[in-house]
Amino acid sequence: MRIVFLIAAAIVSGCAQVPKESVTLSDTVGRDVSAIQVSHKKFVELVYDGYEKDVNAFVEGVYAPYYIGESLRSRSGQVLLKALQQAAQSDATAEQKSDALEIAGDWLTEAHNRVEGMRAELLAPLKAQRKQINADLDAAYSRVLKANAAVTGYVASIAKVTDLQNQLLDELGIPNVSSRVGDAALQVSSALDKALPAATAKTAEAEKRIKDLADGKKKLQEKLKSWSSKDNP
Repeated sequence: MRIVFLIAAAIVSGCAQVPKESVTLSDTVGRDVSAIQVSHKKFVELVYDGYEKDVNAFVEGVYAPYYIGESLRSRSGQVLLKALQQAAQSDATAEQKSDALEIAGDWLTEAHNRVEGMRAELLAPLKAQRKQINADLDAAYSRVLKANAAVTGYVASIAKVTDLQNQLLDELGIPNVSSRVGDAALQVSSALDKALPAATAKTAEAEKRIKDLADGKKKLQEKLKSWSSKDNP
């Protein structure tokens, strides 16, 4: 029987103890981190969608009208207006109408390219920022998830060892030894929490007494020295 208890002691002292709930908790943390990652990326998308919406509103409401106005006042704009006026006359020839349509088509193509070029120029840094932030988020959350997966695997491994350990101890006729060891450790820890302050107080009291004795001895020596001086002038 003594050998059995020695084996049990070796098993208990040589293995870490973790509750099964730790595995579930660690796994839950991993799922929660994944959900936070999704929410975080959705937030980034909403923010940058708003930025791009503002850019589009500026291009269409401010830049496009400005460019059209400036373009119509330019030489090419004046050519377009003149061609349109001639084509609108009742006596306009087919050639004048055809020329007006061609000039108008070229002008519209140029205007479209200019407006879309400005749009692309303003959106480019926003798109680059969006892409970089999403990449940084993916990298950061990937590191966290990998670390959590490693912890989960480690805790699951310890929990499995604990189950096997308890099964072996049960077969040896020593059930619940792990929990009893844990309870004993908790009791020892609690006793130490109470004993340490008391021991500290006792130590302080002893040190004070030693100091008082030393002071008393010193005073006595000084008194004897004083009496000796009086007796031997």
